[in-house]
Amino acid sequence: MANSSVGISVDWKGAKELLDNLSNLSRATQDKLAFQATAAAARVVRKSAQDNIQSYGLIESGALIGNVAFAKKKPEGTLFSYDIGVRHGTVKQIKQDDDPFYWFMLEFGTVKRPGTPFLSLAFDQEKSTSLETMRRVLAAGIERVLARGRR
Repeated sequence: MANSSVGISVDWKGAKELLDNLSNLSRATQDKLAFQATAAAARVVRKSAQDNIQSYGLIESGALIGNVAFAKKKPEGTLFSYDIGVRHGTVKQIKQDDDPFYWFMLEFGTVKRPGTPFLSLAFDQEKSTSLETMRRVLAAGIERVLARGRR
């Protein structure tokens, strides 16, 4: 089976003042704010993927739309990351009606059915919104930390 994950890498240029203010904070505070900003951007993409599922009529049992999720990761060589994808049911209750095992066939297609990309499309649709959300959350977080007088 081919790799069925979807990823995005962000090289954020600009926002110099914001990044300068962030660099004045402790490493722990920087990481906390970066994770908050990345999670906010992941929520934007997740919502867009769920909207795409609904608009394409890919809802039958609700398992697909309910299992679009993101998970915090800390891969080696990266400060912060969230994986966005479709989880396969919950650990305690793997039932056929809660396991959208078929999601990658919808996303990438099969020999008999062309793909209906709902997840990769969400990344493309929400790129600028996600970056703006990250900027807004970072700016608010820095303001909050500096107002408290902590670094």
